[in-house]
Amino acid sequence: MFCELVLNGVGGRTVAEAKERLTYRETLMWARYLRKRGSINTGRRLETGFAYLLAAVYRLAGNRDISPGDFMPHEVSEPSHQWSAPDNTESATFDEFLNELRKAA
Repeated sequence: MFCELVLNGVGGRTVAEAKERLTYRETLMWARYLRKRGSINTGRRLETGFAYLLAAVYRLAGNRDISPGDFMPHEVSEPSHQWSAPDNTESATFDEFLNELRKAA
């Protein structure tokens, strides 16, 4: 997650800067945003949009077995990680959050 944020100008120029500068609450906010909205990478968003467009065109042409995922080579069918906040977000520390991310990876 931090790599994507840094590559898109959020938090700093390096992952270490982002981890230092983003608060725990900001990190949770970004994790929720990315889980709900998907990538903030412009290229991946364009790829997704064109994939849906191409799938619609193929379906109109009669190919019902096509899906947008067939046109998104950089997407995985199953997410490799699930972001979840600890049960008690008020008392959880940033290090506990990072440990949870490491376990999920």
